[in-house]
Formats: sequence, C-alpha cells, structure tokens
Amino acid sequence: MKVDKLDPEIIRISQEFERIGNAAVKAAQEESRRLGVPNVYAINGRIYYELPSGELSLTDPYVEPDKRIPTPADAVATPDSTPSSSTLRD
Repeated sequence: MKVDKLDPEIIRISQEFERIGNAAVKAAQEESRRLGVPNVYAINGRIYYELPSGELSLTDPYVEPDKRIPTPADAVATPDSTPSSSTLRD
C-alpha cells in the first residue's frame, strides 16, 4: 500500500514519542555517569563501553581480564575504524 501523504497528527505524535524517548535515554545516561556505571554503545557492529572517566573502551569492564574470551574486538583498532581513537582504551 502506497501512502502519498502522512497525516500531520501522526507526524506530531511520532515526533513527541521520539522527544520522550530521547529525553529518557539522556536521563539514563546521566544517571549511569553519576553512579559510575559504564554506558554501553554499539557503533558499526562493535560494542564500546563509555567509562566513568569519559573514555571509550572495547574491553568489558565487568569481566576479569584472565576470564575473558577473545573476540574480534580484541584485534588492534585502526584510527579509521573507531569513532574516536584518541579516547579509545583497550
């Protein structure tokens, strides 16, 4: 079914849902930072941990180093494959 034009009320409601969702995510991120809990993001299929210091890490801070299972993310990251290589920490 082809829709030529969306009802303005549907667009308004969709925008309101997006605004509410964005505010909830921002509040949750701020609370995690306040509590010292890492925020976790998936960027281009890779998992990044935002540490309380603000650094991004590929290493899961909840797993003890000697119990980690090697993953493709353990490979050395190149500057063009990371969102911010200057803040990336392994």
